[in-house]
Amino acid sequence: MSGLGEVAAVAQLVGMVFKGVSILAEIRANMKDGPGSIQEGEMKIQRVLKLIAEIEYGQADNALVKAFTSRLQQDVLLLKEKLKGLSINAEDGMLVRLGKSIKQKCKEKDVLKVEKRLEQEMAMVNTCQGAMANAMIKDIHSLIIPKELQLATSTLQIGPARSNILTTGSTNESLFVGRVTLMESLQSKLEVDGVHTRAALCGLPSVGKSSAAREYARQYGTRYPNAVVWAVNAETYSSFQRDLYEMGIPSSGNTYPFPENIHGRLSSRSLARWLMVLENANDWNLLVGPGSILQHIPRSSNGSVLFITRDKYVARRLVSTTNIETLDCFNKPEAEELLRSIIGKPNLASEDAASVDELLKILSYQPCLILSAASFMSANSISIRAYIQEYCKDENVMTDHLCNVQDFVTSRFSTAESKISLASWYDDLIGLFEHIRKTEPRAADLLCFMACLAMERIPKTLLSSKPLPTLESDISKALRVLTRHCLVIGDEDFLLFSVPQMVRLAARRWLTEHRCLDFWVNAAFCSVYQRFPEVNSEKETLERCNAYFVHAEEVLRRRELARERLDDEATLAIRCSEYLRVKGHFSRAVEFATDANMWNRNRFGATGEKTLTCLGKLAALLREQGIFIKAREIDERILGQRIRVQGPRHLATMVAMNGLASAFHGLGWYKKAAKMHNHIFRVRKSVLGPGSPETLASMANLCRSLASLGVLNPAEKIAKKVVLLKSKLYGPEHPSTIISMQTLGGIFRRRGKYIEAEHLFKAVLKTRKISHGDDMHPEVLLAMGNMVAVLEDRGKFQDAKTLAEEVLSASAEKLGPKHPNTIRHANNLSEILIHLKDFEEAERLKRQVLRDRQAILGRSHPDTLYTEDGLKYLLGIKYPEWQHSPMVLLLAG
Repeated sequence: MSGLGEVAAVAQLVGMVFKGVSILAEIRANMKDGPGSIQEGEMKIQRVLKLIAEIEYGQADNALVKAFTSRLQQDVLLLKEKLKGLSINAEDGMLVRLGKSIKQKCKEKDVLKVEKRLEQEMAMVNTCQGAMANAMIKDIHSLIIPKELQLATSTLQIGPARSNILTTGSTNESLFVGRVTLMESLQSKLEVDGVHTRAALCGLPSVGKSSAAREYARQYGTRYPNAVVWAVNAETYSSFQRDLYEMGIPSSGNTYPFPENIHGRLSSRSLARWLMVLENANDWNLLVGPGSILQHIPRSSNGSVLFITRDKYVARRLVSTTNIETLDCFNKPEAEELLRSIIGKPNLASEDAASVDELLKILSYQPCLILSAASFMSANSISIRAYIQEYCKDENVMTDHLCNVQDFVTSRFSTAESKISLASWYDDLIGLFEHIRKTEPRAADLLCFMACLAMERIPKTLLSSKPLPTLESDISKALRVLTRHCLVIGDEDFLLFSVPQMVRLAARRWLTEHRCLDFWVNAAFCSVYQRFPEVNSEKETLERCNAYFVHAEEVLRRRELARERLDDEATLAIRCSEYLRVKGHFSRAVEFATDANMWNRNRFGATGEKTLTCLGKLAALLREQGIFIKAREIDERILGQRIRVQGPRHLATMVAMNGLASAFHGLGWYKKAAKMHNHIFRVRKSVLGPGSPETLASMANLCRSLASLGVLNPAEKIAKKVVLLKSKLYGPEHPSTIISMQTLGGIFRRRGKYIEAEHLFKAVLKTRKISHGDDMHPEVLLAMGNMVAVLEDRGKFQDAKTLAEEVLSASAEKLGPKHPNTIRHANNLSEILIHLKDFEEAERLKRQVLRDRQAILGRSHPDTLYTEDGLKYLLGIKYPEWQHSPMVLLLAG
């Protein structure tokens, strides 16, 4: 940018700063106590915050702009505090006026009038924050309820919401589900006779800590009817004082009581047993020290304290490690129980089980997300499948929906006490995130980065890249901050991490609102691309691919939404495709290769070098899937372009010709394939030499085509030579060597050398199982299929049948029932059943194989004709009187 352009850009940003200053001045001039003025001021502050975000997005390095912006941010914070104070004053004033009116009714001792007045004004009271409304209701009760009844009845208040008051020992049905193990654990930790006990509940905001405390307190009151249970909000010292007042601690006049008064109340021997729940116990300095909260809570032998905190560091300092319970997402039965409790058993029973599982996986078994979704579905009579289709296919739509779900009252409870706040999870998480941004900015950046990766199994090695800190100590420190607040979960070795779904959704929404999601997605993409290796058969390489694949898949999915393509996207997609091919997931490999081909074609054109290379890989995957016709069309297009641009004897042209020859072989055109492979072999031998890997690959392909043509003697000589040369070049256990050994074993079998074939096939099967570590890998199943054929050749039909059924079942599950390998295994089993004289099942399998091969390979393919002859042979055995009759042809269809 020129110097004049820089000056113009800075001037524009300075202008935006002064615009924000003028808005703040307008707020100060019009600031009043009225709710209208407060709301208007809050709206204008939001306008200023947007201006600040736009200024920061401009990324100006000008010191003047940075200074102005910093001062503007400070002014915004000061004004927000003033508006908050005005809001509290306005609410307290309203409550005072309301209290005078209601207390006047109370003096008349007319309970009906009091209840009617409460019902009229409760909506207004519930809009306020703080505890004054609760105190007012308590004063009203003191005028109506006899003092003796007050002393015999204790109340439980969970959090600042007045709708959550519950009488201990109440027989009302609880909304709480699940967490059975947690309840039992808290009981064993807190309910020890004659000993003061303390425990802590840790977890994310809105994960259900307060609900768990409510349920435990309800059960506690049921087990100990004479016990007293309190809940105190320990977020601030003021909230602690207010809740003491609500607990009935003596005070003088209209002021809140001194905290010292609680010590004597809890130490009183008149209390048989007591439990105190300290909510929002997140500030260590507020909890411990001279004049702090815990100084006024005695360690009396008849009492227990349950801390609710989001900070593991605070929890570890408050109680012993064994007395800390960390709340995570539900397990599957608990999630289904919660869904059923909101939707109702009849509605849930009618839903498709697959839809239920899909929804719970999408919501990651998080209680508050399930509660939000289930509440919306129940209130609007929407099925789970319809809900998934409408709200869960797009992440932004789903997040906005879950953040905006209104309060829902279940059909079982019609009173205000049953109302459940659903949409606070986002605000709670963002509040925590903003706190970390101010105190630990590197940890906040790390969370933004991790939110753009897959949810689970994030390796620590993936986190050391720009713009993140690159020092190991800095990364570890940032991770400790995130795990301390339960925003990130680490394994025992602190090497693998996961980010809860709620945190990911909230972080991505925040990044989107602040227009920096693309920045962090690109950073995550670059980190994954740098670490995802070129795929080969080495074990270490495959382990690295396995560690990074889910994250590569996630960043590619996120990059699909970006406006501009990156040069390396197609490369990463091809690497993912190659990894999936090696693992035997051919269908998914085709999807990645197709995406890569589309990106390359749009960026480099249909004839670009990268496009043609990518097309070749796609064609190879189609051949693996048995889609030979489409693969042939792609291979012919690639070969034509290679010949036009690079000439008929260029090595790249030979690669394209080899792909086309393989397609010909798959289509059963063995003569054309053999002719092409022979030409490729001669060209490569003359250009690269007889011992090059490419020349050996051509020899192996030529051998396979000759064997298919029935030219077995030359094919056996070539196959032996290829196995010998590859063993020297790669080693006897290299995948390329194993393929050639498999080809040689097939030739031995066709020549009647069953012992030699069995020896080779056993070695191939053993190596395949070791290298893949998966008995259901397609290459392992293919090796097992070869063993089936050898057992059949040697007359071990019962053993062959058992193994063939196992292979067929596994292949159908792994590759699908229409894959060429599965069809081949089915045909092998039918041949064995003929020997075992199970003609009915053999005929059923033969007919199925014939139909599949006719549909996939065509009626003239050699494999189809072979199957047709086999069916005729079977029918001739089954119906001997028609063995030489045309009726056999009719029966064969």
